[in-house]
Amino acid sequence: MDWRYNTIWFDQLDLSRIATVDLRTETLPPLQKKEYVSLRGYRQKNGLLDAVPILDEILYLELSFSGLRAFDGIGRLRSIKRLELVHCYKLESDSGLEEVAGSLRHLHILNSKRLHVGPGLRSLRDIEVLRLNACGEIDSLDFLFEFPRLLDFRFVDTNVRSGDLSPLIAHKTLRSVGFMDKRHYNMKSVEVDGALESKSPLPFQEFVSKGQWRTFRFLSANEGGAV
Repeated sequence: MDWRYNTIWFDQLDLSRIATVDLRTETLPPLQKKEYVSLRGYRQKNGLLDAVPILDEILYLELSFSGLRAFDGIGRLRSIKRLELVHCYKLESDSGLEEVAGSLRHLHILNSKRLHVGPGLRSLRDIEVLRLNACGEIDSLDFLFEFPRLLDFRFVDTNVRSGDLSPLIAHKTLRSVGFMDKRHYNMKSVEVDGALESKSPLPFQEFVSKGQWRTFRFLSANEGGAV
């Protein structure tokens, strides 16, 4: 179990490597030797991440209800693999994401309606899982071709202005998508799912179970996953 799994079972990780902090009622503790960090209510006057200490250990960072406006300063997290933002309503720029283009593999953003696709996001050429749910309108899905390793893309409650969903099918490595059907879209979700399923008979997910629960991770091409 690690950051690659869709749902991370934190109880299966080394608890000494985890930090969960509500900054509305607590101060930021030392984060050395922490690999999985969740910060609720992180705020800086400039709306950036330049107050985060320089750390090599953090692999996963979740920010919720943060006043973040852009990603500048995130390069201080030199080994980050997965970044999640939840209900960061002030986020309006993807500037700074280029600082972690060499390490970031998963980016999940939920409920940042001011955020639009820009140069920072487009710089993430090694991204494998991208989720822009309930974010600002996307002009076109052509930007997906800039991500040659992309396996999963979700844009639930995020509108694609052009209505053209054909890049989802044409993308060479994309195997899984999620979105809400809209009248101006030229394909329904069931059509897209069927087309992606027919791309390859090889598995592209690995599942693990815990009692009645199950989670999964995507298999990259160098692990024998389908492309």
